[in-house]
Amino acid sequence: MKKKKPDRSEIIIAIVIIMLIITTIYLLISNQKNLDKLDKLGNKQELQLSNLPLEENPLSLEGYSKVNISVQNTSLVIKSNCTVLSVEPHPLQVYSIQQALNKEIEIRPMNHEIVASILEHFNLTLVLTKITDYKEGIYFANIYIKNENSLLNIDIKPSDAIALSLRTNTPIYIKDATLKEKGTKIC
Repeated sequence: MKKKKPDRSEIIIAIVIIMLIITTIYLLISNQKNLDKLDKLGNKQELQLSNLPLEENPLSLEGYSKVNISVQNTSLVIKSNCTVLSVEPHPLQVYSIQQALNKEIEIRPMNHEIVASILEHFNLTLVLTKITDYKEGIYFANIYIKNENSLLNIDIKPSDAIALSLRTNTPIYIKDATLKEKGTKIC
């Protein structure tokens, strides 16, 4: 019996499956590295996340500066006044942020678009995004979601917070101390 030669569509499907497997392996390795970093943070006595002081007014902007977001190649550029902070999140995050900046929508919605739709559907408002800290190579952020008289403070990766904020026209702020420590003066 003769073997059937694969047609072009079968080859393309095989290539796509191989690419998906490689991407999944890459993401698993990247996530494990981030989990290892968080484990190291969690084992240090000086950082007890549950003991971090909460602000009296979580919406206070004292000690924070509003930022402008842009993307240059694979870098996320966070700019405030004369200081720029360039970070390299995962390429999928950079892509999502670029899509939001360009007001482009994929054929099928991305995760950040889905969350924005859920917020809108349930009359929830993303009122504020804060990039709050940098420790051991990891940036931290919070988003504040409001409905009527309730305010929800959610710990979130800054890249996710930025991608969501850009889709909901929510202002983004960074802690001045973090910007001063990690940023570069440009004027």
